[in-house]
Amino acid sequence: GTSFSPRVRSVCWDPAENKLLVGTRGSELFEFNASDGSGINPTGGNHPLLQGHFSYELWGLATHPVKPEFCTVGDHMTIRVWCVEARRLLRYRKLE
Repeated sequence: GTSFSPRVRSVCWDPAENKLLVGTRGSELFEFNASDGSGINPTGGNHPLLQGHFSYELWGLATHPVKPEFCTVGDHMTIRVWCVEARRLLRYRKLE
């Protein structure tokens, strides 16, 4: 999948559902099939179920003047655009 910091911080296994939840140092949450390791995500593939900022401080926040979106930027040098209605990350970019 895609991760800014893929080091594993936590793992939770659900034997009844045969699923693994894996939390990364990059503040992402991935779900996998415990039998074959394939990614389980309704939006497709090995993309994270959840993403967030992961280093020190959040430095910027701006709302779109018309769309239900807002943008954030933090110490880890990423800019992220979020959907207010769906409460999810729409896109992100690593900054220099």
